[in-house]
Amino acid sequence: SLMELTLYLDHGSKIPLYQQVYTELRAAILSGLLLPGQRVPSTRSLSRSLGISRTTVTQGYEQLLTEGYLEAQHGTGTFVCHQLPDELLHTEKITTLRKAISSPIRLSHY
Repeated sequence: SLMELTLYLDHGSKIPLYQQVYTELRAAILSGLLLPGQRVPSTRSLSRSLGISRTTVTQGYEQLLTEGYLEAQHGTGTFVCHQLPDELLHTEKITTLRKAISSPIRLSHY
């Protein structure tokens, strides 16, 4: 259930609450607590459960949307993206040129 997700916010921290919401949700996505395609709580319900303003939650969501962790579907809700931006940072190993060439290249004496 979405409400089983616990976000830890420190109201005394110098880090703005919207940034803490962003960080906590991003960590939940990257750790697999929130799975690709899973719906996240509405900004209204999350703000109510956290006891913070909806604007604060919306700012955190906007950053996640901008960075590609969440996607909004009009009239349906907000969901975890199927392809996360952090997955794009990990590329497959590319065979080096030396291994790809079976025989050495001969250069002219010129």
